[in-house]
Amino acid sequence: MKKEVINDLNQSYLKTLNLNFELLSWENSTFPSFGEYPQDIINKQIGDDYDIFLGILWSRFGTPTNKAESGTLEEFERANARRLNNKQLEICFYFKTDPIDPYKIHFEQFQKIKDFKDNLPQLGGYYWEFNSQSFEKTLRDHLIKISQQWSKKSNFVNSPTPNIKIVTELSKPEIEDEGIYDLFENMNELF
Repeated sequence: MKKEVINDLNQSYLKTLNLNFELLSWENSTFPSFGEYPQDIINKQIGDDYDIFLGILWSRFGTPTNKAESGTLEEFERANARRLNNKQLEICFYFKTDPIDPYKIHFEQFQKIKDFKDNLPQLGGYYWEFNSQSFEKTLRDHLIKISQQWSKKSNFVNSPTPNIKIVTELSKPEIEDEGIYDLFENMNELF
């Protein structure tokens, strides 16, 4: 959905402002490699050359890394450190409020999301809650507001179409990939 919103904005509204959004994400902007640890590979491949950080959480906080409780948190902390040094970086965090199948709730993961969300205001953060039906419109509206701010900056006047890079951090899918052992275990529970 993020990609469709960004492509649509690039093809329509952003042309009038002489702007272009480029979406960067671990799903589309990285490749298999080796590094200090898996998140380090993602960090290096995506880099720090982006203008907007979009974080989206629902029922999973993510997998711990060598430096943080999850890749999501590590990427947010890197972005927030940059924001403190570079006021031009925008950080937008979204929390999905759709119901979660009670059989798929990971209470520890959900508590980590709640703790993170509760801590954002102390870091100076303002977040947005959404449901599946409203997210596309909400994201579009927010990106339009950000693009309007960017288009007013003096360094964008009389320049070729600037590429505003958007990094997205979406915690791993809510339904985890199950290994063969888990599959057999779940089948045994059914029978």
